[in-house]
Amino acid sequence: LAPATTNHLFLRTRNTEGSWSITAVKQFAVSITADPAYPAAPAPPGNIVAAEYFIDTDAGHGSGTAVNISAAANISNANITLPVTGLTNGLHRLFIRSKNNEGRWSIANTAAFYTDPISLSADSLLYGNVPLSTTVYKNLIITNDSNTSQTINAVTVGAPFTSNFSTVRTVAAGASDTIRVDFTPTSAGMFIQPIQLQTSAGNYSAGLRGNGVTQVPSWTISPATGHDYGAVPLNTTPSFNFTIQNTGNIPATLSNVTTTNGAFVAGFTAGTVVPVNGSTSISVGFTPVVVGPYNSQLKIESSTAGVNFVTTNVTGSGFNPGAAPVLQFLTGSPYNSNTGVNPAAGQAGNYVY
Repeated sequence: LAPATTNHLFLRTRNTEGSWSITAVKQFAVSITADPAYPAAPAPPGNIVAAEYFIDTDAGHGSGTAVNISAAANISNANITLPVTGLTNGLHRLFIRSKNNEGRWSIANTAAFYTDPISLSADSLLYGNVPLSTTVYKNLIITNDSNTSQTINAVTVGAPFTSNFSTVRTVAAGASDTIRVDFTPTSAGMFIQPIQLQTSAGNYSAGLRGNGVTQVPSWTISPATGHDYGAVPLNTTPSFNFTIQNTGNIPATLSNVTTTNGAFVAGFTAGTVVPVNGSTSISVGFTPVVVGPYNSQLKIESSTAGVNFVTTNVTGSGFNPGAAPVLQFLTGSPYNSNTGVNPAAGQAGNYVY
């Protein structure tokens, strides 16, 4: 096409039936007649050979604190430990830049950080769902990051949250102190409030959040269908373990285990606490003293309000094993007095009579 001319592009399509579409027209202008001259491809990037950082104030290229790196075209995950000793409390900015093998420095990347003589282990303490009238606690750790002793003068928190702070505490330089914060809801619902600390370094706070939920006292016994000890020789004591599983949302305390037949005896420790989602085992022994069948109800009780007793059945029978039979063999041929038929007949092996 001739340069400095205006031209038209026509475009149309045909379907499978052989019919052509309406022609679309697009106008365009020609300003050059040959491909433009493109610049040569740039040289591949050189290695990064140095890096440095500075805090708040730029002392000039090459005058920052050097970062230990190995020369490479790309560097990631370089670890830097910042010395914050001597920095004033408050907001600061970190700047970091690198230099390539041509001696050129990059633009400095920056990030903000905050220094304080005291730090808290968490911005907030989350208690989750807590059954009414029960207590869950969390620890708030206060660390003295300064080089002088600091004091915790007061801690303020409202119900249903409480703390174990009672008097002024001194935290040595570099040391920590722990404040226990309890959550004991007495009504259902979400509770959100701060815990506030007054210290020699200033005031600090953390969020507290917990949800009070209705108590669900519950436990189960397994196997629920009970256990059959089968035939047991008189005056012997096989045992079987039942499992008590806490299926509620509060701990359950085991208070008593009873049977309705003295041949069945349960071993347990009154006062055993079964935690939420936890379990405990109860061993029940069976000792028949006379021949015949035995059966009993096994009953497990709790002293925790709302936890109902659970029951199951145990059965078995007692028998008196007789004396082993005495075998006598004929001595006349083809028998012998030791093994019976001679020559030996039948399959070799032990036989029980």
